[in-house]
Amino acid sequence: PPPPRHIFDIKTEMKPDFEKNALSVTFSTIDNAPVYYTLDGAEPTEASTRYDGPLFVSADAQLKAAAIRPSGKNSRIFSTEVQVNEATFKPVVLLTDPAPNYASSGAEILVDGLQAVNTNFHSGKWIGFQENDLVLTIDLLQPKTISSAELSNMIQTGDWIFDVSQIIVESSRDGKTFSPAGNWKNDTEEKAPRGEMLTHTVTFDPVEARYFKITVKPSIIPVWHDGRGKRAFLFADEILLK
Repeated sequence: PPPPRHIFDIKTEMKPDFEKNALSVTFSTIDNAPVYYTLDGAEPTEASTRYDGPLFVSADAQLKAAAIRPSGKNSRIFSTEVQVNEATFKPVVLLTDPAPNYASSGAEILVDGLQAVNTNFHSGKWIGFQENDLVLTIDLLQPKTISSAELSNMIQTGDWIFDVSQIIVESSRDGKTFSPAGNWKNDTEEKAPRGEMLTHTVTFDPVEARYFKITVKPSIIPVWHDGRGKRAFLFADEILLK
């Protein structure tokens, strides 16, 4: 029988490069077939840019790539969206430990410009916390005027993953002394099982600073759930500063 088609697909590796402040993208194929890509969402063809080494994406992009072979056994099209904000690809440090087994690739997953596309918390696109709050600092490398912070998170109540209870934003000029900037508290109580992806936005008076500290607190599981009274899991994907 012919080999399964997926073996002709592109293998893709993507991770932030904090020296170049860009997303490093590498493509490979089982037979070193030529790979062509676009950054504007257009379908890749042999007239598109040919991949010849690590690709660095530093701005919003709709990246598509395909291996195009003389035999016609072309790959399926790889596609991903890169969304860039002031925090994207900037040095980030976790000040608390994620839950065991849910560290994913660490803090970088929160500033890689790649949004999770579903609530599969085993996908490597999410980082999970339970015993600890999620606390991190982001170095914007130079002072920037910021007036909002966004968090992408998820709910999967059957797996003890609930919405966050609070998001605290602090700013600093020197990375040592932090001042309050914004504070959001969740007033909505989960009343039934559900699973979905969410975005929460904390808005505040514009503040000019180089360093930002974000604290995200998990919820306490409500009484209708088997885990009532315990700290819920918190799963986050991306943090945006604008």
